[in-house]
Amino acid sequence: MGMPQHNAASPGRRAATFVAIALAYAGLNLAMKPLQAFPEVALIYLPSALGVLVGTLWPAEGPLAVLVGTLATPWSPGNMLLHVFFATGNAVEAAIPGLMLRPCRRRQCVFATVLWTCLANTGANWVIARFLPSVLHVPGWHDQGWPADLSWWLGDVVAVAAFALPILFWLRPGIFLSDAGRPHLRKLERPSQLAGALVLVVLVSAAMLGSDWTHLLPFNWPAILYLIPIGMMTARYGLSGALWANAMSAVAYLGALGIESSWSVRPPLVDPHRMFVTHANLVVFAAFALGAGTLRTHNILLVAEVESRWGALRESFEGMVRGLAAAIEARDPGTHEHVDRVARWAEQLAERLGCSSEEVEAVRWGAILHDVGKIGVPDEILFKPGPLTPEEQRIMELHLDLGAQIVERTQFLPEAIPLIRYHEERWDGVREGPYGAHFGLRGEEIPFGARIIAVVDAFDAMTSNRPYRTTLSVEEAVRELRAGAGSQFDPRIVEEFLRMLDAPSTTG
Repeated sequence: MGMPQHNAASPGRRAATFVAIALAYAGLNLAMKPLQAFPEVALIYLPSALGVLVGTLWPAEGPLAVLVGTLATPWSPGNMLLHVFFATGNAVEAAIPGLMLRPCRRRQCVFATVLWTCLANTGANWVIARFLPSVLHVPGWHDQGWPADLSWWLGDVVAVAAFALPILFWLRPGIFLSDAGRPHLRKLERPSQLAGALVLVVLVSAAMLGSDWTHLLPFNWPAILYLIPIGMMTARYGLSGALWANAMSAVAYLGALGIESSWSVRPPLVDPHRMFVTHANLVVFAAFALGAGTLRTHNILLVAEVESRWGALRESFEGMVRGLAAAIEARDPGTHEHVDRVARWAEQLAERLGCSSEEVEAVRWGAILHDVGKIGVPDEILFKPGPLTPEEQRIMELHLDLGAQIVERTQFLPEAIPLIRYHEERWDGVREGPYGAHFGLRGEEIPFGARIIAVVDAFDAMTSNRPYRTTLSVEEAVRELRAGAGSQFDPRIVEEFLRMLDAPSTTG
């Protein structure tokens, strides 16, 4: 999302925007006047937050409206030349973000956004409104020392960080994150998502009001507890949660100080001796929110990128595996789509039997690769139309070990190896006969996924054309499965598979 296009706006609409901004800025400017701790210096200057917002959203109208709004509401009417410097500084502070901010082309542009909204522009304002009048000896200027100068600048910084940045992040995420990063952004979609952090903020504020330690220590040390809700929202939502939690904490902290002002002999909102401490706390809140939020968002994006690449790798690997399975099928056209059917049914059956997502995935891979070892079986045995001799049967059974060894060497699917090796074991463990077990495992000794594949593979083999027998109907194959339940197959899996076949969603 880029900057808004203003050229298409009608002159009337632009004029209305200009007037609304100027009035809002003038009103906030007057509201801040009672909070002067030093002459011309307020604890927090909310018009700076508004100026950054309107300067970013309306680069043409915003700064000019800020200039007019400031000129219309001077704090010291007798010093109009000095007030012109103040108004010009405020206008420049509002103009710089709109001029410098561009849609983010890297994954994250948080540093650039903070630079042009909190630091460079407020620094330019300080130079114009504080430094130049001092150097030029503008009439009405009184040097109040570095504490007033520092507090003047910090009052702008904390206002922008606490109140402008979360709104900008909500309205213009494109200046914080690139198009590639925004789809993975965790958004605050409901007010209830702020409820937990709000409760903590209220509790911390109550702890501050219930203490009188500020007379003993030069700072409100309970304010450090505001980092808890900020950290909580950061962990859950990244930079978005961090910025909104910082705004809530700043409001609660200033509100608590305002309540304290009603009984304190040194009202903290206008006490120059406590001003720096208050600013230090607000700066710590903002720095923690921005730093931790940026790192958390970076981690979220990194995890999303890793998952995306892992997904692409798995798709490539699955394509290779399916290609290998297709090579087996290509040797025997009569087994066309056998692998796909067995994999699909085995996956559905594993889900119905309550397997975990990891187990279902292993069953799917095992089903895709269950006959991969047949690549090493000679054609004259694989396609023999009649019964196999004992020696030929022994060679045919080698495909179980060979398939497991092939997959083992890939080092990708260790969980599928026992399923490939043991999918032709019998439930009763009998090793003699045409369908005897190769390894002699029985019952629960056979891996659960292998028992699933055994049932599905047998059913599909019976209902498909094979060189050694004719195709059975579904009803005949069902009777064969029922007959083999408890001997060749796990009876529980047979019954669930047959119920699955009767389900309307099951397709052959």
